[in-house]
Amino acid sequence: MAMLEDCDEKTQLTEKTPDPPSPPPSPLTNDDMPLGNTPQLDIDEAIETVGCGPGTTLFCSAGYIFIVAEGAELVAMSVVGLMVQCEWGLSTGWVSALMCTAHLVHALTTPLVGDLGDRFGRKWIMLAGVVGIVVSGILSGLCSGVWQLIFLRGLLGVSSGAGGGPAASYISELPPLKYRTIGLSCLGLGWAIGTALSSAVAYFTIGHFGWRGYLIALSLVFSVTLPIFLLMPESPRYDFKKGNKKRTIQTLKKVAYMNCNGKAVGFALKAPPVDSSTEEPSNIYLRYKMLENTDSTQEFWLLVWCTIFNAFAYMTLIWVAPRFMRDGYCEPETPENQEDKMSCTFDKGVLFDMVVMGIAEPIATSIAIVLVDRVGRRPTFLTSGILAVILLSLLYICTPSSIYLIITSSLVRGTMAVAGWSTFLLAIELFPTSVRSFTSSVAGASFSGASVAASFASQAVYNYHPQLVVVMMQVTCFIGTWFIYLLKRETMGQQLQL
Repeated sequence: MAMLEDCDEKTQLTEKTPDPPSPPPSPLTNDDMPLGNTPQLDIDEAIETVGCGPGTTLFCSAGYIFIVAEGAELVAMSVVGLMVQCEWGLSTGWVSALMCTAHLVHALTTPLVGDLGDRFGRKWIMLAGVVGIVVSGILSGLCSGVWQLIFLRGLLGVSSGAGGGPAASYISELPPLKYRTIGLSCLGLGWAIGTALSSAVAYFTIGHFGWRGYLIALSLVFSVTLPIFLLMPESPRYDFKKGNKKRTIQTLKKVAYMNCNGKAVGFALKAPPVDSSTEEPSNIYLRYKMLENTDSTQEFWLLVWCTIFNAFAYMTLIWVAPRFMRDGYCEPETPENQEDKMSCTFDKGVLFDMVVMGIAEPIATSIAIVLVDRVGRRPTFLTSGILAVILLSLLYICTPSSIYLIITSSLVRGTMAVAGWSTFLLAIELFPTSVRSFTSSVAGASFSGASVAASFASQAVYNYHPQLVVVMMQVTCFIGTWFIYLLKRETMGQQLQL
C-alpha cells in the first residue's frame, strides 16, 4: 500500500508540473545560426557591428572603379573629338554628335538600368556594365567609320548606365553610417579622377599611338579590374529587403571576417518591418508612384532640375575646354586659321592644360568630402555653386595668357563639379532602398540629357562669340544653385531609409 501511495504522489506531482515554455521562433531562415544568447539586430545595427575595414573597402572599390571608368570614358570624346574631325574631315555637327551620342543613350537608358538594379540586384548589373564599357572602348579604337564610332559610343552609353544607379546604391548600402558619407562623397571624387585620368592617358598615348591607341589604352586600364566585380557579394541591404536573410548573414560574415572583426559574426537578424499596404514596385512607373506615396515627389523633381542645370553648366565647360585652350580663348576660329587651329589640337601643351584642369576636380571634391560631414550637405553645395558663379565672372576679363586661363578654368571646373556631385549624394540619401537605384539613375540620366544639350549649344554659341558661352554657363549654374537652396532637408548624420 505504501508503494502505491508513493506512485500516486509522483503521478500527481508529474501532472501538476507545467510544461516548459517553447522557445520563440527563429527570425532567421538559415539553420546554422544558433539563437541561445545570440543578439538579434536589425540591418542597420548589423552593418554597424560589422564595421569598416579591408573587406568593406575592397568591395566598395568595385563601385568606385565603375564610377572612374564611367567618368573617363564619357569625356573621352571631348579629348579626341577635334582630332577625329581633322582625320576624317568632319563638320562641327558631326563632332557634336560624336561627343554627345554616349550621353544621349545614357540619358535614355539609365533609368531602365537603374530599375534593373532594383529588381535583380546591384552586382550583376555592375558586372555587365563594366564589361560593356571595356568592349565598346576597345572596339572604338578599331573602328573605321563615323557610323561605327557612333554605334559604339551608344553601346558605351548603355553600359555606363549602371554607374548612376546600381554602383552608387551599392556604395551607399555596405558601409556603416560613420563611413557612409565618406563613401558617397568619394562618388564625386571617382568621377573627378576619371576625367583627370582620361586627360592623363591622352597625354602619354596620343603622341605615340594616336587617338585610336588612346581609346584602346583607356579601356585596357579598366579590364584588369574585372575579377573584383566577379568576387564582390550582393548588397546586404538589398538582400535583406528582398527577404534573403540567409545570404545577408553570409555576406555580413564574409565582410566581418575580411575586416578582421571576429566579434561581429555571432548575431541574428530581426525580421524587416512589413507594410502590407505597399507592394514591391515591378517597373519604373510603380517606383515613381511609390515616391508619391512617401511624399518625396517634390524633392525628386527638385533634384532632377538641379541636376539638369548644374550638369549643363559643367559639361559646357568640358566640351569647349579644348577649344578654349586651342584658340587662346580670344581668337575665334575662322576659315583662314582653321588648319592652324586643327594642327594645334595635337600639341602636347593643349593636352597638358587639360590634365591640369582635370586635377582641379579631385582636389575640390576632396575638400568637399571633409566639409559635408562638418557643416552639412546644403551649406557645402550652396557655397560651391555660388563660388562657381563668381569665378565664371573672371572669364569675362580673360586675356590670351595661358596661365590665367588655366587657373581660372580649373577653379571653375572644381567648384562646378562639387555642385553637380551634390545631386547624386542627395538622390541616394533622401529615398528608400526600393527606389534608391532608380532615383540615382534618374539623376544620372538628367546629367546625360543636359550634356547632350550642352554639346550642341556650346559649339553653336562659341562659334558666334566665346564670351556668350561664359554667360550661358553662369546663368545655368546660378539656376542649379537655386534649386539646391530649395531642397530644405538635411541628411547629415542620418541612417539610410530601408
